[in-house]
Amino acid sequence: MAVNQSFSKKDKSERENHDSRHRAHLELADAAMDLMNSDLNEAKFSASVETITFDMEKTLPLPRIHTNVIFYKRQIWLYNLGIHSGKTSEGFFYVWPEGMAGRGAQEVAACLMKHIKNRLDNDVKCLKLWSDSCGGQNRNIKIVLMMRHVLSQHSSLECIIFRYRVSGHSYLPNDSEFGDVECALKSQQSLFTVDEYCDVMKNCRRKKPFVVTKMEKTDFLSSAQLEKSVTNRKKDVSGNPINWLNFRQVKLLKEEPDHIYISSEV
Repeated sequence: MAVNQSFSKKDKSERENHDSRHRAHLELADAAMDLMNSDLNEAKFSASVETITFDMEKTLPLPRIHTNVIFYKRQIWLYNLGIHSGKTSEGFFYVWPEGMAGRGAQEVAACLMKHIKNRLDNDVKCLKLWSDSCGGQNRNIKIVLMMRHVLSQHSSLECIIFRYRVSGHSYLPNDSEFGDVECALKSQQSLFTVDEYCDVMKNCRRKKPFVVTKMEKTDFLSSAQLEKSVTNRKKDVSGNPINWLNFRQVKLLKEEPDHIYISSEV
């Protein structure tokens, strides 16, 4: 049987290119993991730096009832944004029910704003924010503008840096904390209110219990006015197209309120 050498060489070349891209992807993911761990450690030893990771937990049914009847009923969902502090290694949960607000970038930013206002040490000058690469919640102009507003109003902060994990390799300390909650929920037959969920979250850890905050409707703000006050440019200063999904880092400086520094590398 004759073998078509051209096809064989083409297939081998494609495999080699695929393997090369895969290795580069894994190296990028490992580098992001190392940098995140470095940032978390820096927060422990530097009074002027805080590193937090944040993520949304999977939606929780409300009420939570172990019966087939509920399958045919319309449940609402409970949303939970988890924030992990590198400085104290504490976990914070910000919860609210469906109907009060959604779970997009503005809601995520509202939780971050509340956390920064109430939990950030006054000595912190640089705040580093790590998250996954979800464009709808974490990597877009809305959350950046809302954090820019926080930066301009805060007494000690001088810079805010967003950094993003590589898609498919986005493990964060929040995932372990969500796992503790979900493990505790397995022993709960019925939960009917937001307060009952909060009690489970508060009591699922003996060491360093989670700090749980119920969000109020007044906590959620719109970014519409902030978006109207700026020009959302489609090209950077070098004339290159701006694609938020390609960004790996966004930096905001208080001394340069009219600039947003973006990078495809961290």
